Amino acid sequence: MNFWWGEYGFTQICDEEIFIYKDENCKKLIGCLDIYTRPTLKYIFEEYDESKEYIEKIKTFLAEDKIVYDYIYPRDFKDRLFNQVKHDAPRDKRGLKPTYIMMWNTVECLNVNELKKCAKLYCLKFYGIEVENVEILNIPTYEEVKRSYEEAVEMDRKMGIL
Repeated sequence: MNFWWGEYGFTQICDEEIFIYKDENCKKLIGCLDIYTRPTLKYIFEEYDESKEYIEKIKTFLAEDKIVYDYIYPRDFKDRLFNQVKHDAPRDKRGLKPTYIMMWNTVECLNVNELKKCAKLYCLKFYGIEVENVEILNIPTYEEVKRSYEEAVEMDRKMGIL
């Protein structure tokens, strides 16, 4: 629902996880992609205590103007067996495919058109499929989004975040 907070003008959205399906019934999952924008990566760069290698990768990304993919690889035996992506993807030193893929996007915030563009790029890169039409499913109403946003703000106030 957070994405729609941005789309309906309540706030800017700088990262989002999308699920890409082959069918409109959401039965044939193609893949899952987490999209980070420049502000999200700047925040990680400035605020998180990440590995030196990861920070250097972010620093390089912020200095350039191109989309980059980042991969999370299996950490344990269960991930190795069940959670590697099904499509072709870069392998780590152990020869394992990632369990998760992130797209680092050069935009400042996300909107519907940008999400569609990201889905098309993902399908082309990892499946070799040129997708002509991306359809957003299950779009909430303005009233649902407003209620969700107001509830989240109220919870943040109660927790002392705002």
